[in-house]
Amino acid sequence: MIIGGQIAMNLFNNENEYKTTRMKRREKRLLAEKIAVTTKKASHIGIAVLIILIIAISYIRMTGDNFNILNSIKSQYNGKFSVVSSEANRRWISYEITDENGTKFNAYKTKIQRPTERRNDYKEQLIKKFGLEYIENNNIENIIIKENSSVNLLKPVFDIKVEKYSQIESSLNDLYTLREYVVSEVSPYVKNTSTIILDFGDVYINGHTADIINWKDINTNIRDVKKSYIAYIREEKITDEEVTKTEIDKYLRPEKLKLIFDGEISGDMSAYVTYSQRTDEYFIKFSDVIDYVPVVSDVMKNPENSTIKFIYNNIEYTIKDTFADFQKNDVHDEVAINYFKSFFDAKSVEYDYEEGYLYINFE
Repeated sequence: MIIGGQIAMNLFNNENEYKTTRMKRREKRLLAEKIAVTTKKASHIGIAVLIILIIAISYIRMTGDNFNILNSIKSQYNGKFSVVSSEANRRWISYEITDENGTKFNAYKTKIQRPTERRNDYKEQLIKKFGLEYIENNNIENIIIKENSSVNLLKPVFDIKVEKYSQIESSLNDLYTLREYVVSEVSPYVKNTSTIILDFGDVYINGHTADIINWKDINTNIRDVKKSYIAYIREEKITDEEVTKTEIDKYLRPEKLKLIFDGEISGDMSAYVTYSQRTDEYFIKFSDVIDYVPVVSDVMKNPENSTIKFIYNNIEYTIKDTFADFQKNDVHDEVAINYFKSFFDAKSVEYDYEEGYLYINFE
């Protein structure tokens, strides 16, 4: 009996130990599972927090970039502006921006270059806008706005396309009037109005292209374009009925003309007149030709001080190359042909541009 009871007791104890071991293992497993779940949740929370931080930093950075680019724009222009969208890569950030009137334009700033470069095409968009407005309102057909671009920024260029030589002058007049209109319309938007510059491009006519230079006055551009076209048709042997001999003589003048006084060639190679594009006339030097003027009675030269004097109508004159200490009977060395003709009371002046001569007749 005692032995049987002991065996029963041992079996009971073993069963309890087994149950206890199983319970502990279960509790450990449950604990491990809870820890795993908690860790997983914590990991998800950490990732979420990290994502939120990244988004927040990106937003703050984007907001700061937007603020900086808008400040840059406000320093140049008048009005209210807002960023519509932006796009970034490793080197730069580009923006689409609009003003309070709905005019959209582009801007960008560099990320690597120091100092940071900020550029925009707001002024150029306004130039294009008001240029098109003027062209449409005035039914102008010969002016074309060509849209060039640099780093996705607009660069409008104003070209002229004409079919006839006679349209060159009127089209250039239209272009200069357009420029005045555009500058007046764009000025209220721009703080530094001296930066409002319309880029002139080319004149296209009959297969020829001639430059229009921004800084030149209208008469100079008209002359240069006509001169370029006339030279082109002569070289290509093209017949243009509108380009008369008068036009050729007016715009295709040689740089120098050989002087002929009363039918005789005057002296050596120094006896030339020189053309000035600035004043559109020929100039002559007294010192180069005074020895050959038939109405001059005497010429006196002093090699020591390079003084040249001459006698005309019984009056002694002194040639001077400067207006300093100019006296009553002094004459400036270089003068226009019309002055020279008037001074010596010449009868006539004739130009032969084809052969390269200038005839001055005193008799």
